[in-house]
Amino acid sequence: MLKVRVIPILLFKSPESGLVKSVNFTNLRTVGNPINAARVYNSRNVDELIFLDIGARRNSRTIDSVTVKKILDECFMPVTIGGKIETMADVRKMLLIGADKVSINTSGLNTPGLISQIANSYGSQCLVISIDAKKVDDKYQVFSEAGQKNTGLEVVQWARKAESLGAGEILITSIDKEGSMHGYDIDLIAKVSSAVNIPVIAH
Repeated sequence: MLKVRVIPILLFKSPESGLVKSVNFTNLRTVGNPINAARVYNSRNVDELIFLDIGARRNSRTIDSVTVKKILDECFMPVTIGGKIETMADVRKMLLIGADKVSINTSGLNTPGLISQIANSYGSQCLVISIDAKKVDDKYQVFSEAGQKNTGLEVVQWARKAESLGAGEILITSIDKEGSMHGYDIDLIAKVSSAVNIPVIAH
């Protein structure tokens, strides 16, 4: 039997708003305190934790490293940090304060070479490529800028390229299903999982 990893994902908007829940990447609703959530998941012995500062991209600010550090101080499981990580300096900063992995999305699409730089400097095992996908004319296409911009890339094409550039894992999110309480987009997950040889995290 395949090992199942339970990996909660915390979506963070700002220190004022805390954690949020959205539906199809819109209508952000505050749901709690990130530090308390990290404590709960840590006490439940989850396999890993992913913290995404989605407010950084949406509000054109840097990732909230103060909150990130507080999260990392609470956790004894591997933690992946994402949210407008755009440079090697950003990556180094997150790893130095205790992140096990970093997750990039828009920056990898805008600058594919960054994927190889991270993989070559720190190893593929510390790099997660986040892919936000949506069905357009019966084809899954990749969206950037917090789900606002259609890149025109087909999802399998981008997943394979990310792997070839050095990605260690892929985090796949269906914009159509996100927050809807209607389950996973099994077809999307299957297409990506069968196209690459690296682990795929279904969100």
